[in-house]
Amino acid sequence: TNGKRRVFFWTWDVGQPFQFYSPALAPRDFKQRIGDYTQTIFLPDSSQAATGTVDGDVVIWDLSLIVDGLSRPDERRAVKIIKLCPDVSLNVLQVHEKARVVIGASDGAVRFYDYQFRVQAWFEDLSAGAVKSISFEKSSDDAEDFESPGASGVGVEDDFKCPHFLVSTG
Repeated sequence: TNGKRRVFFWTWDVGQPFQFYSPALAPRDFKQRIGDYTQTIFLPDSSQAATGTVDGDVVIWDLSLIVDGLSRPDERRAVKIIKLCPDVSLNVLQVHEKARVVIGASDGAVRFYDYQFRVQAWFEDLSAGAVKSISFEKSSDDAEDFESPGASGVGVEDDFKCPHFLVSTG
């Protein structure tokens, strides 16, 4: 979970209460201002999590490889900040069925990224206001709903396919 300035990573063991840790992140850590957090997601098949900000950045959290006496090796810390959409709030972050990271933003756009946050496709002409939520049509096999771009790794308009989706705005 996250608040405006902190991310909380929760753990739970049978018969034990929930426990959490909240790694600190200060502007001096990456020599830049970090906007308020909007939403945090785990990235599938990795130890990473990603947090969107109101400034259009994505903070990548990963397991700590630095022994500093302050954190344990099984705790995540900020390892990278990606300037994704400058001056645009990343309101919605979600992983859709292990296929792509989908981001809805304050500029009304819906953008699709791979797990390294390389843009795969975007829809910017929605003209309906800031994106508040995104919902995808459920099919019998979502794994086939998304098709990867060609071998070049660069998505061409004709290569991108995704299931139908709804966008809530406000």
